[in-house]
Amino acid sequence: MVTGRLYHRPLYMDGILMDPNANRADVIQCLFGAITQLRLSRIWLENVPLSVEPWREWIIQAEKLGIAFSVTPDVVAGQVAIQGTWSDYLGRMPQRRRADLRRTLRRAAEQHVIRFELIQSFSPESVETAVREGFAVEDASWKGSNGSSVIKRGWLPFFIGQAKLLAASGQLCLAFLWAGSTPIAFGYMPYARKHLSLVKYGYSLEFRRLGPGQLLIHHILQHMFSNTNDFAGLLFPGTVTWALGDWVTSTEQYGQIAMGNDTIGRAAIWLHEKVLPKWKKIRSATFRARQENQNLD
Repeated sequence: MVTGRLYHRPLYMDGILMDPNANRADVIQCLFGAITQLRLSRIWLENVPLSVEPWREWIIQAEKLGIAFSVTPDVVAGQVAIQGTWSDYLGRMPQRRRADLRRTLRRAAEQHVIRFELIQSFSPESVETAVREGFAVEDASWKGSNGSSVIKRGWLPFFIGQAKLLAASGQLCLAFLWAGSTPIAFGYMPYARKHLSLVKYGYSLEFRRLGPGQLLIHHILQHMFSNTNDFAGLLFPGTVTWALGDWVTSTEQYGQIAMGNDTIGRAAIWLHEKVLPKWKKIRSATFRARQENQNLD
């Protein structure tokens, strides 16, 4: 079975749910047969884990059947497997990061009473209050300064609605880091199959010298390693940055797959595969040339 969201054009599919005992090749070929009957010019598959089955089989069968498609790698997401002990996990970190973390913890403890809070159960009235308070912290970070915070983008009503739905089914965790009575860092995390997904997090710029973002991740992971019956992994959706690189234990390449389903769609895929990369190179070279000329001026 394929799950997806159908817009007017193109068709977006979120994932493939398949019987693990089924013959993947036969099932995917059957899916391709059904897709070709759709009156859609192009089909886009978003957020595809490109190195995971059955998506690798999807690509193999598309090549065998001569279907016009292109694969565009996007983000490299990271995760932390909650296995072994907290001490073992820290011991696998680079020595430099462990030393930085010790200094951060010591400096924070010397200046403030730091308290970590992970909220996993909510009353219907408390969800919205907690989400608003959390995203106010994110808005006080650099994300608010450059207009990319949830509040600045006008996304807060969406996250409040989503949080209420998740909380009602026991699938919401909100993490707060407090300095005294002031929230200084916040994490918004859906919870499913013993995995937390750190979808949004931020910290107050007023307390940036304490390293509140790193402290928040430290406390989240320490809590998870102390409760292995409830937690198996922490996911970092989106590209793994330098700030997260030393925390993760594995990464996963995500991307988009575009398929052409008629003459126009196949032409669009050909342009995307053959022409767009060349145009991007020309544009990049032109930009560099202009920068060099400006520097000479």
